[in-house]
Amino acid sequence: MTDRPLTFISNAPYPPLRNAWARLTETAKDLLVQRQQGYPVEVREGRMTQAEAERGERIVKAIVAQWRTVMSAKPLPHLADYAAELGAAPEEMRAELALIAARAAQRAARAPDDRKLLDLARLTAALTWQQTPCTDACAFPHIWQAADFALYEASLPRRQRAA
Repeated sequence: MTDRPLTFISNAPYPPLRNAWARLTETAKDLLVQRQQGYPVEVREGRMTQAEAERGERIVKAIVAQWRTVMSAKPLPHLADYAAELGAAPEEMRAELALIAARAAQRAARAPDDRKLLDLARLTAALTWQQTPCTDACAFPHIWQAADFALYEASLPRRQRAA
């Protein structure tokens, strides 16, 4: 699956990298590696409990599993099955990503000339947005609906696909 130019009816504002699916997938993987490498040190030095580390890693693993599923053009589980199939509920993923994005934005604000930090802040903001419900009346996150539509569109004969 490639980056998708699709955005459903949604609560704005829209983050600029929301459709960079390949980059979002790589960012999720990078976040997991950072946790796998950094959390043991945080626990050893007493800045985090083992339970906090395990929880954070479990949730980011679920985020990675979600994005791998999307990029492999397979359907995501129903929201009620997320925790059982991916390892975390959508609400946990959204809350964890909001914290990650807030920290990334703070780091980028402290170093405005650092393009890598700015890029990370934008990508984590996009990951967070993708995990939020499309509207106040809809529990399905953006990524769930967009991925579902992408699968539907891919099943259509080429001439029927959206331009």
